[in-house]
Amino acid sequence: MSSRIERVEIYREALQILRIANRAVRDARMESHRLNVPNVYSRNKKIYYDLPDRQVC
Repeated sequence: MSSRIERVEIYREALQILRIANRAVRDARMESHRLNVPNVYSRNKKIYYDLPDRQVC
């Protein structure tokens, strides 16, 4: 198998893994909101809370 074809296959597999991961994160966030549990994020060393009422602080 040529190197180019191998890279394309690896790229496709990586995209599939990324799609699965994104869907899992989205589902987990929705479940947290449904259960009134805040989601916590960190960006540039600053912590953010995504509260169940969709307010971000």
